[in-house]
Amino acid sequence: MTRPIHQIGDAPRRVLVVAGMHRSGTSALTGILDKLGAALPKHLIPPGRGNPRGYFESEVLYSLHDQLLADAGSAWDQQKGPSDTWFHTDAAARWVDRLAIEFKNEFP
Repeated sequence: MTRPIHQIGDAPRRVLVVAGMHRSGTSALTGILDKLGAALPKHLIPPGRGNPRGYFESEVLYSLHDQLLADAGSAWDQQKGPSDTWFHTDAAARWVDRLAIEFKNEFP
């Protein structure tokens, strides 16, 4: 299924995705991107004992991804992810739509 590129006015939105395991430098890199002018999400995971400077990631999208993985019979800390067939289900398509909406809400 092909999804349209979401645009603001005539210019397409540019998205930087920082992905990695915890304690791999993703928060540091995202903090640098913030200082360089990249927009961060509206609802950040608050700083904590493990990362007093902050995580710079969306609390909403983090929570939704945990729910998505549970719905697909997986979790972030499992070596095996969802089955290849799950990605072709109606549930997966609903998650794509839900995440797209929340992504737009987090990054207006």
